[in-house]
Amino acid sequence: MKKQVLFYLLIFVLFSCKNEHKEEVLQKNQVIKLPPRQIKIDKNNLIGFACFYSGKKSEPVEKFTEILLKKDYSNIIKNLKAKNIADKYLATAICEKLSQKKLINLTEEELNQIKMNKNSSEKVSTCAGCTNNKTMTLKELLLEKNYISEETEEWLNKIIK
Repeated sequence: MKKQVLFYLLIFVLFSCKNEHKEEVLQKNQVIKLPPRQIKIDKNNLIGFACFYSGKKSEPVEKFTEILLKKDYSNIIKNLKAKNIADKYLATAICEKLSQKKLINLTEEELNQIKMNKNSSEKVSTCAGCTNNKTMTLKELLLEKNYISEETEEWLNKIIK
């Protein structure tokens, strides 16, 4: 009798182990959805005033904030032709604001460069918090109303008085 009980217990344990292995195998063969690939963002070519979880300004915005606070307007004008699109965007937006406030006088060449920048299809990454990340053209940023153009206006109004 003891041998029979022991035999049944052994068989029960073996069968239960096989079922666990089958479940593991099924889990391994199931298709698992992976999260979307993270896009690598060049932080030097990013426009944002409250980026990612930290809510910080992007590096170009920080850089131009310092330049504006120093009132180094010639450095801003030089960036109208920058290779870095974020710098070009910020320089264009700032020069227009400074010109409106009569803080700088732009040459005909600089005004033409601003027009070219406003029609440019060059793209720059933008961010607003942890959920709103897009790539936009300079034309979209400078001529259309969007979250970046609104934040840029707000930022400039705080710094340029």
